[in-house]
Amino acid sequence: MPLIQLGPYTFSSGFNPTIIEGPVITPNVVEHATPQRLGSVTEILGYRQPTIQLDGFLAPLTDLISGVVGAVLSGTSYIAVHADDAHDFILGLRSGAQPLQIQSTDEYLSGLGPTMFENDFFFMGDVTVAMEGGRAYPYYPYSITLVRAYPRGYGNSSGLLLADQSAIPLALSGAYLSGYIRAWRLISGTPQGVTVAGLGAYCPSALGGNGSGLMKLAVYNSGRVLQIQTASQIIHSGWNYFPVRPTYTATSGAQIILAMKGTAPNNSWFGFADRSGGLDESYESGITYSNDFPSTFLSAATLSTDRSGYYETGRKNIAFVLVV
Repeated sequence: MPLIQLGPYTFSSGFNPTIIEGPVITPNVVEHATPQRLGSVTEILGYRQPTIQLDGFLAPLTDLISGVVGAVLSGTSYIAVHADDAHDFILGLRSGAQPLQIQSTDEYLSGLGPTMFENDFFFMGDVTVAMEGGRAYPYYPYSITLVRAYPRGYGNSSGLLLADQSAIPLALSGAYLSGYIRAWRLISGTPQGVTVAGLGAYCPSALGGNGSGLMKLAVYNSGRVLQIQTASQIIHSGWNYFPVRPTYTATSGAQIILAMKGTAPNNSWFGFADRSGGLDESYESGITYSNDFPSTFLSAATLSTDRSGYYETGRKNIAFVLVV
């Protein structure tokens, strides 16, 4: 079934929402009371933020008390949860922006990978979880209203030059990703002490739908020590958001490094290029994609003379953001 995920919770491991409404735009109505008049004068002052509403139920697939209803991200993998655990987790998922990913049923259109109906960060406006009696297993109808968020992003600016395929170290992999970690030092001013709820990678054109279209991201501190890493995801064109749990709090004033692993065996999937200027780009070879990111990596000897991330051709580039 198509992926429907809100932050670290995946509905698609159980029953997807039965109804997805929105984006819905409603007018912001102000009523002006008038002396000696029955009723009031109404005025429309712009429109409220568009909302998306998810309606469905949390119930085990097997109609058994112990049946699975969804999955929750824990580190780099997802853990199946039962109805009572999902009920408690969703009610507690109300702090900060969360990535919402709704995959279209028009999946893998023309072989270009998954098509996303919605893919952005949202705040949870209203959450209602009820209990329906008369059943021998837990059954919780829910309604979740989501309001689009405006998270702050930090990341690398795009470059203007394509990679020199003969340059070292790019020639070692042909500027591909399979078997390598690529990393870029954050260049967006002085980092603030913020809580990171997700990571993102932008790819204007990507082929997906099989083992050659996977990616995962990680954050290292300035001492090149691993802080957080994401689960693996299929890459689609546009922004690819990766929820993180537990969240990570960046240290104010301390530079960080954003790292990427991929399975692209050649640049027809997603290669990348670089630009001159900016801050350090690094690489490490001999990497197995299925393994976790190393706890420390990238000595000074692995710094490239090229700089912050840009993709293999004009239509294939990537940028990293920290979303808070």
